[in-house]
Amino acid sequence: MVASLGPRLLDYLVELFPDQTRESLFARILCGDVDVDGERIKDPKTRVNPGAGVALSSKKFVSRGGLKLEAALELWKPAVEGRVWLDAGASTGGFTDCLLQRGAKLVHAIDVGNNQLAWKLRSDPRVKVQEKMNIMDVKELDPQPFGATADLSFRSLRGAARKILSLTTGNLLVALVKPQFEWLDPDPKFSGIVPDQRSSKILEILFADLASEGVRVRDCILSPIRGHKGNQESLVWLERISGG
Repeated sequence: MVASLGPRLLDYLVELFPDQTRESLFARILCGDVDVDGERIKDPKTRVNPGAGVALSSKKFVSRGGLKLEAALELWKPAVEGRVWLDAGASTGGFTDCLLQRGAKLVHAIDVGNNQLAWKLRSDPRVKVQEKMNIMDVKELDPQPFGATADLSFRSLRGAARKILSLTTGNLLVALVKPQFEWLDPDPKFSGIVPDQRSSKILEILFADLASEGVRVRDCILSPIRGHKGNQESLVWLERISGG
């Protein structure tokens, strides 16, 4: 596959896929979306043999999170096209990617981590990236988002949901519920895997606590994809209670 005198991978892809821009192909290489003769190549400068077989990944989003959010947006159909949205806990950017593919005008991608967002999103002018930023510390966003999504790790939606909703004009939050971070009284030997039979009770207690904070659950569905450890996650449509 690798050749000392062959064309650079990026140049080779530009010739093979004239319908795609050089910038988008560059991003796909860095994201690990390109296989050459069955080998994953992530360096655009790698030289390849003329005639080498190239396969572009067909995955729809930069991470599995996009598929989770897509299920909720397909069902609830909130206004995304032409709107500004906030993605709290953006990480690799699955939710951000899904929002953009559904026509979002701009997405504020916020995460406490650093250098996690996929290159194709980081380089997209429709994405405003804020890294090393705790969503609880955000005072305001410009332009202000209509709605928000959230995929938070290592913290509960308690307190966070109300805060995120306060940053939106449309009073709309689609959040992923990860039961391992919402279980208030886990077993002493808890390993991060929540038994399915516990999930409904965890949700019941969470929803009651959110209501006490002035946040209402409009709807809830099971995620079509389980978490990495096998936990059954859920997606919830949240809004602030009027006057709350």
